[in-house]
This record gives sequence, C-alpha cells and structure tokens, in this order.
Amino acid sequence: MPKINGSVAWMECKPWRECDAGDQVLFIGEIQKLHFEDLEALTFYQGKVGSVKQLVK
Repeated sequence: MPKINGSVAWMECKPWRECDAGDQVLFIGEIQKLHFEDLEALTFYQGKVGSVKQLVK
C-alpha cells in the first residue's frame, strides 16, 4: 500500500461496502491499521488553510 512520506497519519482499510451516491460511488472500509505521529497537521476549516494550533485559541 503506498503512503505519502512525511504524512502525519495513515490508515489501511479492508473494503467493506460500496454505496451508490448519485454520480459517484462511496467506498466504505474497515480500518485494519492506523498510525499517527505527534506532529502538527495541515487543516482546512471555514475556507482557510492552517494548523490545529491556529484553531485552538
């Protein structure tokens, strides 16, 4: 499974269900592995890109 170098978190999922979502298909998976680092993550909130530290004031 490819992973992005330097990512703060990743998960590996086993396919569980596909749902028709109009003009798209929604894939739902069962998490098999979860990994995260205690690093600052990039966020997108209320139309702005920033960090969690900026959100928690």
